[in-house]
Amino acid sequence: PNIDDKDLLWNPDYPCMRFTEVYYMLAECKWRAGDKKGAAQLINEVRKRNFANGNDPDPVTEANLDVYRMADEWQIEFLGEGRRRTDLIRLGLYTSESWWAHKPTDDTKKRFPLPSEAMAGNPLLKQNPGY
Repeated sequence: PNIDDKDLLWNPDYPCMRFTEVYYMLAECKWRAGDKKGAAQLINEVRKRNFANGNDPDPVTEANLDVYRMADEWQIEFLGEGRRRTDLIRLGLYTSESWWAHKPTDDTKKRFPLPSEAMAGNPLLKQNPGY
């Protein structure tokens, strides 16, 4: 980008993606396809930049790469970027696991409730189940 693109900064139609996200998406695809070694290599390629001389004290391996480690790696890399809920839903953990004050709940909580303003403005809308 250059100064001519400054007006696009907060434009919601201007997509922004980090190369790390591409690596992690490919790693998750490989993991889901059963290629844990390939997935671990991609994640470790990203992780090594965080350690002096690239010496990772806890690298991802075939043996320790499961759904929880995958969720942790997404969280560590994208902390504060507003994608945690979506990642947990995609990985099947959002309504089935406990964390902090959250207790497992039913799958209806994967969707948000429709705002009352939207419901009042359109009588054809039906509230999402569970709300």
